[in-house]
Amino acid sequence: MFHLFHAALKRKLKISLFSTFICASFIAYSQDFIADITTPCNEQEVNFTSLVTDAVAWNWDFGDGTTSTLENPTHSYTYNFGFINDFTVSLTVTKSDNSQEIITKTDYISVLAPRADFNSSPLVGCSTPHVVIFNDNSFLADSWFWDFGDGSTSTLQNPVYSYLFGGNYVVSLTVFDNNTGCGSTTTQLIQVTVPFPSYTSDVQSGQVPLTTNFTDTSLVSGLQSITDWSWDFGDGNTSTAQNPTHTYINSGSYDVNLTITLENGCTDNITMIDYILVGTLGIDQNEVSIFKIYPNPVGKMLYIDKLNKIENISIYSISGQELLTTKVSQSNNSIDVSSLSSGLHFLKFKNQTLKFIKK
Repeated sequence: MFHLFHAALKRKLKISLFSTFICASFIAYSQDFIADITTPCNEQEVNFTSLVTDAVAWNWDFGDGTTSTLENPTHSYTYNFGFINDFTVSLTVTKSDNSQEIITKTDYISVLAPRADFNSSPLVGCSTPHVVIFNDNSFLADSWFWDFGDGSTSTLQNPVYSYLFGGNYVVSLTVFDNNTGCGSTTTQLIQVTVPFPSYTSDVQSGQVPLTTNFTDTSLVSGLQSITDWSWDFGDGNTSTAQNPTHTYINSGSYDVNLTITLENGCTDNITMIDYILVGTLGIDQNEVSIFKIYPNPVGKMLYIDKLNKIENISIYSISGQELLTTKVSQSNNSIDVSSLSSGLHFLKFKNQTLKFIKK
């Protein structure tokens, strides 16, 4: 009985030792790699792990033209329209004895649709509202979600959207494929930059010769800067300085025009009619009083200070359109501007021009 038990025990020990030897040998000489996912969605990260235990260097080829020398790299695949989206992955390892092994897995990664893509036109706007037409070019999409970058969204395939304010807007399109359960997102930049040209000067009337210092006070709605200034002083002379000085040598009434251009090419101009009065036009210098307007910005009633007699007042839009004309005096020095739209406006009195903002 003891001999039978002893023989069985030896047999069991041999089997156990043999199994342990096989496992130890597999662990010591394993030549393989794995990926945590082999059917990723477009741009989804895939984590690769080398199972080669005696390697000292690694060279991965992901099959899409990209490589890595990390032991356990992460890689994202892009779904390509009209092309095979199965990728062969190979790993070349260098062992501690300087020998090399190449492990190749054919068509190991299969990338699933969809892939988001769209175009939009126009990408740049120089005025508001800026209307943009979006066209979906995605592959194998069943649903769409647009984020226009200003808090507004849409689920239409090809929406049309109007931007009301200047700024840079990152538009994103996310599409989904009901069959694969995959989603894909892509983005584009819409730039809306609205130039608002304006200027002031230290002198607007006087006798020949009259030297005037002009100051650019232009504004920009959006993330662009003014790169060019073009002045026309109304007497045949021009300047490209931002804040030019000009001397009028002949008597007369002169319209002054300023054109500004932004980095992205957006441009606008403003012309002040009869802005400069020079010489023998019967102007009494003492008659011209520098007046002030308040409050600024204004909601409803705009008040004019330092009036000494009844005067005609005109209000113009940023584009030069006359919006309102009225008479004011020292006893009646208020103007109701509640009907004006919000934004920058210009108030013209004789040869003076002031700007104010309607809230």
